[in-house]
Amino acid sequence: MADANFAPAVGVDGVPVDAVVQWTAEDLRQCSVELVELIESWRVDSHSKHAAAGKLPAIVVEQIARDAAFPPASKKSLSTSSPATLAKAFNALNVPIALKSIITTAPALAYLIVRDLQTSSRIEKLIAESKATSETENKSV
Repeated sequence: MADANFAPAVGVDGVPVDAVVQWTAEDLRQCSVELVELIESWRVDSHSKHAAAGKLPAIVVEQIARDAAFPPASKKSLSTSSPATLAKAFNALNVPIALKSIITTAPALAYLIVRDLQTSSRIEKLIAESKATSETENKSV
């Protein structure tokens, strides 16, 4: 007999936390697009930093960055097909729908953090280059 005083926990979206609710592609559409952007951004940054650390010419580093970016057709395909694929995987793994807000927010936050770190790194590089240029100009005077 069920306890009359027991009320199931309800998530922020009004769905009981322990309810079996199927994930749909629409549930994951936006975070899938953001995840593809995050992975591409990480690839470009990682390969560019590696090339720059190897003291390759700037033009070569720029070409490596362009090559590391996803081809437009592949990027579109990933962005289009990954929501359904993730939904199927989440359903097969019985991922609770109560985690939806966390799962859909995490890629956006991670993307913003990665972009901030990349921007900070570029600023530090520009500052170092500016200091080196200033020191060279001061020595030549």
